[in-house]
Amino acid sequence: MPSALAKLKPSREFALLSGCAVAWLAAFLAFSHGGIEGDEAIVGLMATHIAHGQNFPVWFYGQEYMGSLEAFATAPWIWLLGTSPWAIKLTASCFALVWIWASWRLARRVFGPGSAALATALYLACGPLFLTLWATKLRGGFVSLWAIGTLVLLLAHLEGTEQPRPWRWLVMGVLAGLGAYLNLLVAPYLIAAFLFLLTRRRLFRPALVALGLGGFLAGAAPLLVYNFNHQWTTFRFLLGSDSSKGSALTHLSALLSRGLPVLLGASSPWKTRVDAPGLAPLAIGLLVLLGAGLVLLLVRHRSALWRFLTFSREPSSGAELYWLVGLGMVACFAFSKFGGEPEPRYSAVLYATIAPCIGLLLGTLLDGPLPAKIGGGLLGVLLLVNNAASIYRLDGRDVSQPFHYVEEGVRGPVDVARFTRELERAGADALQSDFWLGNAVAFCSGERVAASVPRWPSLTRRLDTARSPAILYRARNSDWERVHAAATDLKRDAKGRFWVWEEDGALALLRKDPGISPKPWKATASTPWAERAFDGSLTSGWTTEGPQHPGQWIEIDLGQEQSVSGLLLIFGEQNDPRHLVVEAGLDREKLEPLAEDEPLNVWFKDFPARKVRFLRFRQTGSHHRWWVIQELAVFP
Repeated sequence: MPSALAKLKPSREFALLSGCAVAWLAAFLAFSHGGIEGDEAIVGLMATHIAHGQNFPVWFYGQEYMGSLEAFATAPWIWLLGTSPWAIKLTASCFALVWIWASWRLARRVFGPGSAALATALYLACGPLFLTLWATKLRGGFVSLWAIGTLVLLLAHLEGTEQPRPWRWLVMGVLAGLGAYLNLLVAPYLIAAFLFLLTRRRLFRPALVALGLGGFLAGAAPLLVYNFNHQWTTFRFLLGSDSSKGSALTHLSALLSRGLPVLLGASSPWKTRVDAPGLAPLAIGLLVLLGAGLVLLLVRHRSALWRFLTFSREPSSGAELYWLVGLGMVACFAFSKFGGEPEPRYSAVLYATIAPCIGLLLGTLLDGPLPAKIGGGLLGVLLLVNNAASIYRLDGRDVSQPFHYVEEGVRGPVDVARFTRELERAGADALQSDFWLGNAVAFCSGERVAASVPRWPSLTRRLDTARSPAILYRARNSDWERVHAAATDLKRDAKGRFWVWEEDGALALLRKDPGISPKPWKATASTPWAERAFDGSLTSGWTTEGPQHPGQWIEIDLGQEQSVSGLLLIFGEQNDPRHLVVEAGLDREKLEPLAEDEPLNVWFKDFPARKVRFLRFRQTGSHHRWWVIQELAVFP
């Protein structure tokens, strides 16, 4: 007896699927506060420039690969909603819904009426953390790539199993070209569609093939024209063997032990290092489940695979498309530079095979006898619980952080949009911070707050002329107490010199008092360019030009005797001195101790007023990181 899912009409299947997908994505966005990270903000900045007619980029800012399709798709939302993170999330969610719909339609054509197709799409609609995270994230070509690639597969299946339609070839060609322009990881989809149509004898019709090729050239025009005029730089970069890391066997081992467990929701995507001695029981169980689905796909649709291998003209279910995409992605991961990257997003195309295998397994059980129905129902519930647990057992703030920050125990503001409002309220017109937060603040402020965004140089240049630049330090979890103590001291001792903001290991500082003018100052140090420590620019600084060791120093001559009561040092990110000794006096040969500390990246010292002309800062610790002073301020 068919299950209740199998009895649903297509219209009701679609309604159920849409409701589940929208509810799941909405719940995840609420859980994560709609937070964006730095590369998402780059897409937002690109979309803002497009919406206002300022710039029409070909590529993701700062590189010559990954097309700007997502930015153009986001521009209308920016025009309607302004520079809001929700504009980015809405665009990503629209791509995700198209992807889920196309996956459902393809599975229904391959598996026929029954529970398998709906279970396939429901797995994507209510997916584990990694899937849901990237379904609501724009990073230059991932969720949009999945949508475009699956649409190409669907059109190829229609052409391979029905009467040819010229419009399908044109649309399929345009989508394939857009996918190639967007991200060359579209290759597994395109190869699968090509081989399927080849074995179905559909590539022997010149007029239709010409339509498809014309569409491809139109869709890929930005990629082809740009590379023709720039020595094919995109292909040389992405396909160059010099960037590949490790052997094919190493890549495949990483895929099995690291990539697949993350894709299946058994491991956190933020743990970027591959852990070898063995897999956790949950990961093993999910891999066994996937393996069972692969075997079932092979057994149930062996005739389709056989007809593919023998170029048979007989009708086929088209299940070979799933195998071709999966094998193509594995080959791409094994033999290209993508396999040497630690982030599983480069293997996420495998969802095109994972979802139908799991869906077929669940659907077969649900459409079987009563014991199988019960087992299938329990298995489906357990998968849903695991997917939900993979999301809600984690900190919702992690989604707005780069993977390596979370792995290293670094957090930032809970709500970037709120932090941006606080900055603007305090009067900041620039922010010196890391790449990831700087991008987000620049986007959320509508570029009213400039930031050090290397991918968009005009914002970085504005830091040098900013009147009220703020700085932000983000600590590791182990330093949160020190950050809180430093913030408390600043608020108590600053005497109106600073605006101070602190939250969950993030410390922001805006100088209200410019301090003593550094124009007459002179500096000497153990390495050159000492004057960069007080040149007024947060984009430059003095460095030790090597790892920290005892004896490194910098000395400041204030030019004349000054009454001094406070010092502010801003060190480079993670480049604070391990142990700092400060000496001061009127005679450089008779300096007296002023302070001694193991400072954070932002260090302020308040003390009773004293006459000073010379200040010497000595580093007496050891560490592999350099010591960097981005800016020094002395307060009267």
